Amino acid sequence: MRAVLRAQFHDAQCGFKALRRDTALELLPEVTDDGWFFDTELLLVAQRRGLRIEEVPVHWVDDPDSSVRILPTAIADLRGVVRMRRAARSASRSAP
Repeated sequence: MRAVLRAQFHDAQCGFKALRRDTALELLPEVTDDGWFFDTELLLVAQRRGLRIEEVPVHWVDDPDSSVRILPTAIADLRGVVRMRRAARSASRSAP
């Protein structure tokens, strides 16, 4: 994420997200992913808008009964990366 999308944050999917209601109402209409990539897209949209992103460590206890389907999740994430990269290129071309 940091190299391809120039993300300035380290981990989009760990931890929790907190934002003000007015900020959420502004950003959420621009987020199209409703899966695993949602967190990353939300943070990228916030970053591109120049909003401050704070990363605060939390103590996490893993749930041994939870699972992730690795291959479908990775493919969906890569599609999200490609989509966000195209959007960034398009925005940079249309900027004055």
